[in-house]
Order: sequence, then C-alpha cells, then structure tokens
Amino acid sequence: EKAPVHICSVADVTFKNMNVAVPNLIKAIQVILHRHPNQRGIIHCVSWSLCKQIMDGVNDKRLITHTSENRNQVINEFLDMNGKFAKNAVLCSPSIERGVDGKGDIARFVVVAKCPFLNTSDKLVSSRIYSGEIGKLWYRADSLATVEQQSGRAVRSADDWATIYILDNQVNKLYTQRPSLFSDSFRDQISWTPPDLLTEWDELFGENKIEAEW
Repeated sequence: EKAPVHICSVADVTFKNMNVAVPNLIKAIQVILHRHPNQRGIIHCVSWSLCKQIMDGVNDKRLITHTSENRNQVINEFLDMNGKFAKNAVLCSPSIERGVDGKGDIARFVVVAKCPFLNTSDKLVSSRIYSGEIGKLWYRADSLATVEQQSGRAVRSADDWATIYILDNQVNKLYTQRPSLFSDSFRDQISWTPPDLLTEWDELFGENKIEAEW
C-alpha cells in the first residue's frame, strides 16, 4: 500500500480531556519522528493552542511552525527541498489541510493530531448541527472529509507514497459509527494492524531512558 492509514487512537482529544490527551499526543509524535528519522513530514494540529503545546512538548529541532503573519513564507520555504530547512524538517501547523503540495520527498508522512471538527461557536455551524439528524451527519461528514484532505497533502499522484497517522480517537469513533463517511479509496488504505505508538514510546524512551516534561 502506497499510503497506509494508521488509526492509532492514542487519545480522545476533546476540550475536557486535553490534560490527558496532550501528553499522549506528544509521546506518539516522538515515536513517529523516530520512525521517520530522515524524512520530511506534516503535522496537522487544527488549533494554534495545540500546535504550541506540540512544539513545546515534543521539543525537537526538526519541528518548524509559523505564525499567521509569516504563514505563506514558512510554507513556501518548507516546500523547497533545497531551501533553508533541514531535509528531515517537519511542518507543524493548524491550517494546511488544503492548498499545500507536499509531493515526493517534501512529505513522506502525515500526522493528524486532532479531529478537525468545525467550530460549534459559529452561529451558522451551530444552527445547522442542531437542526436535526441531517445537520449532525453533515457535521461528522465534514470532519472526515477534512481528514482525507489533510492526509492527501503528502500523496499527490498515483506514484507518490507516504504514511498517515491519525492519533485522535474521535476520528475512530466517527469512522466506526458510519464508515461510509470516508471515501471507498480512503477506507481501502486503512491498516488493520496500526502500530501501538504508546507502547513503542515506553520501549524507546520510557523510564530510565529519558525524562519527559510537559
């Protein structure tokens, strides 16, 4: 499979559960970086707050990010394999689910850290969700369609390849409830045996190996 999708479900990344979820996300991302030491990748964070927590918690010089002011500049520099960033740089961003062409060696792995739910504080979104079952289905469908868009940033042609890691169990819940919300082609990419990233972290970096601080 040229683009295996691993639904790893290391945490329920919800507002009420962030204190538990973020440390597990950090551990999972540390393992993913270890799995891809010489490759570039993309981490989709969905929010600025989570992006900062990942940058600070993972604390790896491979990770790069941007602000709202220098977004285009940083992304364009990342897309240039001969630019200033390291050959194994990893772009951590809350806003690159569309319009970024991580073809070839520009991105060989993608991490979806959090399910990209629409903002329910938006009045239009909220009114549509609470309009009935069709509104709720639309809300879920939009989230999983965005996951596909995020995953596709690194697989840009029939000959391209990458590994996709989905870390938020909220994605798994939506997929389990209604698998048809993912396209047929994306469902065919889902691995039946996703890696246990938290167990790998214990084996690689656990007690007596490194001291992690959050």
